[in-house]
Amino acid sequence: QECVEQESLEKITRYFNLQPYADFESIDFDEFTANDFKYLRNYFYAVRGIDFKDEQVRNFYSQFFWYKPIKGLKAENILLSKAEDKFLKGLKKIEAKKKK
Repeated sequence: QECVEQESLEKITRYFNLQPYADFESIDFDEFTANDFKYLRNYFYAVRGIDFKDEQVRNFYSQFFWYKPIKGLKAENILLSKAEDKFLKGLKKIEAKKKK
């Protein structure tokens, strides 16, 4: 299978961790595109098998052997850990600052 979004893949896979990087504020997000943020934001949902409606996100995660979408599984049915939730909230803040 051909690699989808090679540049995004190289930037964000280092943060694919089931125990989120606690000191994410020290990460240099300057090189991140809007798509990079979107892919990283959806990682915790992808590992749990969310069936993404966004075709771009679904295609990105479909290149990983571990992504097994569960038909009908939605974000509101997934309980994130406190660390994951903290990571996502921090990531959203950083993303919002970058948009300014």
